[in-house]
Amino acid sequence: MPLFLRYIVLELLKVFFAVLLFLSILFTIMLTVQEVISRGIPFIYAVQLIPYITIAQLRYSLPMTLLLATTTSFSRMAGANEIIAVKALGIAPWRILWPVWSLAILISLLCTWVNDFAVSQGYIGMAQIILSSTEDTIYTILQKEGKFSIDGDKGVSISVSRVENKRLMSPVIVMKDPPLKVRADQAEIHVDYQKGELEVVLVRPQSLSEDGNVGGYLEGEYRYHCPLPQMETTNYDEMSPSKLPLRAISDQIVKTENKIKISKNYLAMVSSAAYLSGDWSLLKEEGWDKQAKGLDDLYGRLDRLRAEPDRRWAAGFSCFFFIWVGAPLAVKMQKSDIFASFFACFLPILIIYYPLLMAGTNYAKEGILPPPIVWTANACLGVIGYFLVKTIHKN
Repeated sequence: MPLFLRYIVLELLKVFFAVLLFLSILFTIMLTVQEVISRGIPFIYAVQLIPYITIAQLRYSLPMTLLLATTTSFSRMAGANEIIAVKALGIAPWRILWPVWSLAILISLLCTWVNDFAVSQGYIGMAQIILSSTEDTIYTILQKEGKFSIDGDKGVSISVSRVENKRLMSPVIVMKDPPLKVRADQAEIHVDYQKGELEVVLVRPQSLSEDGNVGGYLEGEYRYHCPLPQMETTNYDEMSPSKLPLRAISDQIVKTENKIKISKNYLAMVSSAAYLSGDWSLLKEEGWDKQAKGLDDLYGRLDRLRAEPDRRWAAGFSCFFFIWVGAPLAVKMQKSDIFASFFACFLPILIIYYPLLMAGTNYAKEGILPPPIVWTANACLGVIGYFLVKTIHKN
């Protein structure tokens, strides 16, 4: 029996690593090309993104690969009548499943770590590479499309006739703060990565009016600064809960709760002052509105912080619950058709699991239901798997 169990695990691992390698290469190439096309990132920077993209795509490929490997292995065994042979020896079919479930637990722990790394350190790493490519990316976009813009209150729009050796020829610059439209003989752009700013250096600029009239030349060079978009903070206090590492969440919960107490104390103090003095205008001042809105934001952040650990653990352990259902179902079907077994497992997961997971996650993040609600999808698969195991045990 131990020899047969090792045989099952080895067969599963062969399929698992082969499919995982194929899907990882495919998804990594697709996501890298998508980044290059959507952001206009130069190839040299896209290559630096590959390690982060490879880890990020494992969040999706690991559960599906493990499910496919399991259904493939047991379907092949069914086609070779090995399941029938096990039953003929008086061995209950469920006994051949526990090594697969044990392996699924280990892979679930790996998937949880991948989820944590990809959304925290991996995301920051990708953002830093993208930021470092900003200057080359802007020049590339201007060379290909002839225009580039940064939105925001203090944004800029640049259009050029051509780009020569990182010099913008005959550029027209539209600035938002201060509102100004200028034309120059030449211009250069520089990125200050420390400040997260884009600097536009104009040579012999001329102001342009709304009706297109040209003003006189401005003296010397004119430098315009505007903040870069997509600046990713590394300060945990400012970071979205979905991008925090798990180890930092508990500390952020405590900090957020303390901020809520301070904000509530301030609002209570102002309310008391308004009530005692009869000056109800205190409740209409800018400080009151700002503090009240900030309190709502803090409560929202607290709900998301509390939901995040359960969400990541539930997503990671989808590997185990997929196999909890997939393995006994493949044994029960006893079909050699690999795709029939896989889709018999995958379709219920697609129809039941993912909608429940998304709904539970949304309810938990909004504070409508407690964080463990995100486990509802896994629990549903757990119940289905229990009855499947019970069925094959009887048979």
